[in-house]
Amino acid sequence: MHPYTDNNHITVIKKSLFNVKNLNINKSLLNKVKLQFAINLQLESVNATFSSATDKQSNIEKKSARLKRENRLKDANVYKIVDFGQANYQFQINGKQSIFAKLIDNNCSEKTMWLKQVN
Repeated sequence: MHPYTDNNHITVIKKSLFNVKNLNINKSLLNKVKLQFAINLQLESVNATFSSATDKQSNIEKKSARLKRENRLKDANVYKIVDFGQANYQFQINGKQSIFAKLIDNNCSEKTMWLKQVN
């Protein structure tokens, strides 16, 4: 175990005891060994976790997607309803009865939305 870095880590060396043939340790098996090692450390009250390279990549992708969503929301138009009700369409004297909502955005620009038809 190497405790002298920001993240303590273990180096696994693949070597056969009998030099007959190399051990066959695939990534899946190695990840299981690392995970079990972290669990054993946790049982000894050591704060240990294991994240595979795939987990780390997945976390990076999730964080990137979350940031994109947040940026879209941040850049989206946000309106506050300041008035609503029924009136003649576009407040014209001869306009048909309609429903309106007056909105104001973050830049204090006012906008009126109209529903074309009242049932």
